[in-house]
Amino acid sequence: MKFSVSRDSLLKMLDPMNSVIEKRNSVPVLSNVKIELKDGKLKATATDNDITLEGVIDATVEVEGTTTVNAAKLNEIVKKLSEGVALSVVVDMNADRMTITSGKARFNVACINAESFPPTQGVSSDCSFEVEAEGFRKILTRSLFASSKDDSRQYLNGIYMHVAKGTNDEDVLCFVATDGHRLSKSVMPLPAGASNMPGVILPRKAVDKLVSVSRDVPAIKVEVAESKAQFIAGDLVLTTRLIDSTFPDYNRVIPQTNEIEMVISKQALLQVVERVAILSNEKSRSVKFEVGSNLLKVEAHNTDSEEAKEEIEVSYSGSEEVTIGFNAQYLADLGKLIENDEIKFEFKAAGQAPVVLQDPKDINSLYVLMPMRV
Repeated sequence: MKFSVSRDSLLKMLDPMNSVIEKRNSVPVLSNVKIELKDGKLKATATDNDITLEGVIDATVEVEGTTTVNAAKLNEIVKKLSEGVALSVVVDMNADRMTITSGKARFNVACINAESFPPTQGVSSDCSFEVEAEGFRKILTRSLFASSKDDSRQYLNGIYMHVAKGTNDEDVLCFVATDGHRLSKSVMPLPAGASNMPGVILPRKAVDKLVSVSRDVPAIKVEVAESKAQFIAGDLVLTTRLIDSTFPDYNRVIPQTNEIEMVISKQALLQVVERVAILSNEKSRSVKFEVGSNLLKVEAHNTDSEEAKEEIEVSYSGSEEVTIGFNAQYLADLGKLIENDEIKFEFKAAGQAPVVLQDPKDINSLYVLMPMRV
């Protein structure tokens, strides 16, 4: 094998692949990226056996062939070289060694025969559609906020993507995630070709990777089958196994009768919560809200009998005071997702019931936080 390639193009393709691969692998070839040279193209593939990321770039190919090389080492070598340079690469297929040359720099890296690399398979499906990348990426990011990292409940370790009914009984593409303490729900207009899509749970890791690879493309092509989904973002193709489980009935968690509204400046709230939480319990990170008469009192205390209090003006529709507790970190995380200047809270009069939070200017997304005892 022999080829030359732009350092910048190669790095742009390799960088997202490096994080697909698990840090520790009992199978050495799974720590590698597969490099294929054919018809003037360089194709790279990385996989953890659940998620596969493939990319294609132009290269000057003198001798075609296929091999695998350690992804982390190759990525680091390419990253440390100067921007704008070209790389010359020669692979000795008999010795399984790759020599990378750029200017006066020369690297000799071990390879593993590509025959032991897992074969890649596409997605065969009748459900294929295209979405606008920026809006899709924002929805996925909002969903990741609430997805669980607890492996004991695998069905919560991802985002439930499905066709649902919107506020005007129209079909929409809906994304829901929950970890049992918080929930995120976002919808977008149903793309052409998505009406027959089965409800699927996208793994958290795959969604995180998809957010990363879709930043510089205008649109993403989506193909969904019963056990796999594929996303084509420019020259990158991400294929993932789906979580084989049933997502819980999330509509039972979303309150429909929270009659009390509080609207507050997002920046002011986050600053107050950040200050008060300094003296919150280190384990629970809980802060107490007392809301009434257009005033919010935020309090926190810890096991050393230390406490913090601060007040802030709000717009409040209730006639009675509501006292409720929240995890300060959840509020901080949610504040990063709401793009506009205000946050709307919807409370139950009795308190201690799930609370709905929304951006008043965004009717397509909502969040639910479970209260904490304070």
